[in-house]
Amino acid sequence: MDVVSLANNHSKDFFERGYQDTITSLEEEGIAYFGNEFNTIMEINGIRIGLFGLTLWGGGKEYERLIAKAIKDLRQRDAQLIIAYYHWGIERTYTPERYQRNLGHFSIDNGADLVLGSHPHVIQGIEEYNGRFIVYSMGNFSFGANNNPADHDTFIFQQSFFFENGVLLDTNDINIIPAFISSEKGRNNFQPTPADGEEAQRITQRIETYSSKLNG
Repeated sequence: MDVVSLANNHSKDFFERGYQDTITSLEEEGIAYFGNEFNTIMEINGIRIGLFGLTLWGGGKEYERLIAKAIKDLRQRDAQLIIAYYHWGIERTYTPERYQRNLGHFSIDNGADLVLGSHPHVIQGIEEYNGRFIVYSMGNFSFGANNNPADHDTFIFQQSFFFENGVLLDTNDINIIPAFISSEKGRNNFQPTPADGEEAQRITQRIETYSSKLNG
């Protein structure tokens, strides 16, 4: 499934024309997209998956309204699984802000099945909440804005969802793949690379440490 989010603080760096050019390019390449004003349904193995994305710079009722509206729209379009993607948080902080946790919980309470996060540029923890997961920040991945960020650690989050007669079953089947944003140390060559051995263990331990503070 090839799909990208348009919801981030740089999507309109080149104003509305640049934003529309991005959408046109994605459509020409057959890459699905979601985020901002676009809620998207994709059908995978007969299951309708709904995706929405927002840029969230704080808490409050207005953001809650946007989240609830997006989830309601996808449910009305018969989505059987809903994934939320949020661009949120504070750069270079390893602990999610209180508003991130509040909006993550709100999203699950209102019907999201998975919440994924980005923007801090570093890893944050993963919270299990009411049988669902909130991945607060996956860190950088293929990141072209800095030729050597101080923190090269990242990870890939995988989750398998199982359905029976069209109904989502409770699942905690997740897999974390520790990785680096670059295949070389000391510089960023924009080639994300899985970690192995002691380095994989170190990154995994970081994720577990940050996550333990959210799941106590």
